[in-house]
Amino acid sequence: MDFPFAGEKIVCPGSETRLSAMSTAIGSVEEKIRMLPPELQQEVIRYIDQLMERPKKETARKFGFAWAGSLSHLKDRYTSVQLQHKAPEWWN
Repeated sequence: MDFPFAGEKIVCPGSETRLSAMSTAIGSVEEKIRMLPPELQQEVIRYIDQLMERPKKETARKFGFAWAGSLSHLKDRYTSVQLQHKAPEWWN
């Protein structure tokens, strides 16, 4: 069983150590897979395929301040504390 990029060194500025560790880990996994009988090798491949089909987790979006100033028209009618108390009513 051949693995693409196995044994190749990938160079990205500032990440040589991380890639070297990953290459070592991939080599270790590859070695273990080669030691398995063919039917278990196929099972490993199916399991990897299942892992790849899992939905990707959404990364948390950064909080934006696009709303800043959107209540400025209320500054003469309410204090900031009054607006804080009023906000839950607006959410419903």
